[in-house]
Amino acid sequence: KSDIGKKVDSYRFKYILSDLSKKGTNSSNSSKNTAEKTKWEEYEEALRDLKSNWLSKMDNSEDAERLYADVVNLFPEHLASHTSLLQALETESKRPYPGGEITDTILETAKRIIAVTGEVCKAVDQNALLAHLGIKTDHRVDANIINSKMEKQKNAIVDALAKKGSAMCRLYLNHVSGNGDQVITLEAIDEIWLNLLQYVEPNDIKQAGYFGMWHAVAYEHYGRAIKLAIKMFEEKATRELEESILWMCAKLGWHHCAQHFARSTLIRFPPAYRLF
Repeated sequence: KSDIGKKVDSYRFKYILSDLSKKGTNSSNSSKNTAEKTKWEEYEEALRDLKSNWLSKMDNSEDAERLYADVVNLFPEHLASHTSLLQALETESKRPYPGGEITDTILETAKRIIAVTGEVCKAVDQNALLAHLGIKTDHRVDANIINSKMEKQKNAIVDALAKKGSAMCRLYLNHVSGNGDQVITLEAIDEIWLNLLQYVEPNDIKQAGYFGMWHAVAYEHYGRAIKLAIKMFEEKATRELEESILWMCAKLGWHHCAQHFARSTLIRFPPAYRLF
């Protein structure tokens, strides 16, 4: 009836909306896989994961080795069992630093770490892992599952290479000092170092800093070692790490610097707190 309505033609449209196609999700695929598993298989996987988690918490090497042998015997292809034993053998709070006393226990632990990391390197196909990391976009249906699996393998191989390299450096320095009989060459250490750098940056303190510090000390590059140690000290200050930095300063002839910080070590790390 309005003037605007008279000037405009009107047409009727009929819309037919079809149902949206449901795209298969990875969660549905994973639920199907879990649905196919029996209760006994689920129990075995839960028991395996429980043992692997407790393996990394063991503070007794004999108990850790016994539990490790049990898990590997039942699940020889389970990668987490090897990484859990590595965490038990070399905890962050008890790992040795350059300049400290290299005891027989530390040397035996280093040899054991090299053996276990060899199992990790065998279990991970590094060529397939590097090929996957080079993919810019993965359009496969189960891309999320594959990415999760490859990320676990990457973390395992990075941790294994870092621990293996630092253990080899300790054995090398012990051999150079004339105390060890196991020959470790700098070429072998470099091979592990270059392999690690395929996955992480050399300035990645969290994943490559500890090995990088030992690698620098093995080459007597104490300035580079101090640089990495100071960055680690900024992340987490410990007395053992500071004593290692002072040892490196003394190696460079910076005795004034070592003495200056040594006088205030007890202030930063008091053995006990006095009451007010």
